[in-house]
Amino acid sequence: MQIVLKSEHKDKPKILTACSGKAPETVLNEAKIMLETIMRLYYTRHNFEFYNPWIAFALTAIGNAVVADLAEGSDSDPQIKAGYRSTLILAAQGLGKQARNYHVSRLLAIQLQKAMKPEDLQLVQTHAVASQVKDDKQALIAEHSDSLWPIPGLAIINEDPEKTRLKNLIAGVRDLDVQST
Repeated sequence: MQIVLKSEHKDKPKILTACSGKAPETVLNEAKIMLETIMRLYYTRHNFEFYNPWIAFALTAIGNAVVADLAEGSDSDPQIKAGYRSTLILAAQGLGKQARNYHVSRLLAIQLQKAMKPEDLQLVQTHAVASQVKDDKQALIAEHSDSLWPIPGLAIINEDPEKTRLKNLIAGVRDLDVQST
């Protein structure tokens, strides 16, 4: 995940105690793995077809974290990349199915697709339908999805939050529609 810890706080005793002596980066990595495991178990038990706004939040956080991990390219192991891509497919499928129930998921799915590399997007589209907004629904989605909240997994400390607000994502939906045609 793209959570940045300021270096002056990493070695403070309170943070090390809260992390049980582990480095904060290790704790964040373990939390990401646990959240992914919960989403996989939820998918196995319930599927993503039914309305659940918390699922969209978790899938967005996981999807954006995986996109960031793939963009770093630090892991050259093909098994690790395959695991990342499997998680990316899970997040895209889940957001696509949640998009049938409410508009914010559709916008989050589009945002996730825009963040992917072209080869990852092509792989995801073999398993999940590409999310897009039809012209007749664009005004309705913009009206009901107006939000100042930052998108989970995109907001970085010390960054302008305007870049990651859902409200600003709505303005970029037309760009994706033009590129996909």
